[in-house]
Amino acid sequence: MTAQPTADYLCSTLSREAHEPLYGSAPEKRVWLLLQYDQPWGAQAFAESDLAEPVKAHLSASLNAIPDSNILLIRQPGQSREGMRLFVAVVEEAAPCLYAFTLADYADLLDIDLTALAGGDPTFDHQRSEEALFLVCTNARRDKCCARYGVAIYQELRAQVGESAWQCTHLGGHRFAPTALFLPHGICYGRIPQSHVVELVRRDRAGQLDPDYLRGRVCYRGPVQAADALLRQQLSLTSLDDLTWIDSQADGPDTWVMQAAVQGEKRHIRLQKIRTDAQIYTSCFNDKTAFVEDYRLI
Repeated sequence: MTAQPTADYLCSTLSREAHEPLYGSAPEKRVWLLLQYDQPWGAQAFAESDLAEPVKAHLSASLNAIPDSNILLIRQPGQSREGMRLFVAVVEEAAPCLYAFTLADYADLLDIDLTALAGGDPTFDHQRSEEALFLVCTNARRDKCCARYGVAIYQELRAQVGESAWQCTHLGGHRFAPTALFLPHGICYGRIPQSHVVELVRRDRAGQLDPDYLRGRVCYRGPVQAADALLRQQLSLTSLDDLTWIDSQADGPDTWVMQAAVQGEKRHIRLQKIRTDAQIYTSCFNDKTAFVEDYRLI
């Protein structure tokens, strides 16, 4: 059955009411280009931005050349600084890294070989940063749930981590708002209670995560994201190092066989995807519906 919306429905509310799980819903992207852009954001923020065409072309070509890459525009309302920030996060399970730049002009991007950087070119080693970034989707033009719930989470993060907190454009899955991405480890959370932000930050700084609000780590494919969260919930594993993934293979249209190392011990795992009878609206701005999918360990 479909949760019936009112005229001013919120897709995130209907998703909660349908008990749609968070796990397995994070974007599947390994490389993240994060560009400060303080002007208003459109629904298609990068494409609709006022960035010069040569800059857009350079960034688009880089995205096409770098597998599993994505670009987000970021901002810190009310914060003034000289230049614009560019971050590039390369999210690997064991050794993620973050590169940081300050641009005097967006045209400076044309001098940065982003493809080489994402490939680990040592030329860029001096741009590596030990900083952690805490991104929250707040783009109301893409979906009203993101701004309605995301801004409060950004403000709370700002109070906890200062300039390491950024508002960002579309992370995907606005029905899981408020949704956030912690880098460089690529931990994507959803339905974050404002009262829990302090704990999420504490865990991140300690090399831990919270399985209860975990959409997934973005370096994993969806089924591995789901298995990771379910196994962590089942075994109370919170350290990033507690669980690493060795292999995942499809064993039918909705079943996977996987190998993981659980606190150093190899385990074989089977995962099944289930399509429920519940339906949700995928956005506040259209009437497209989808069946709720769930996963279980078998």
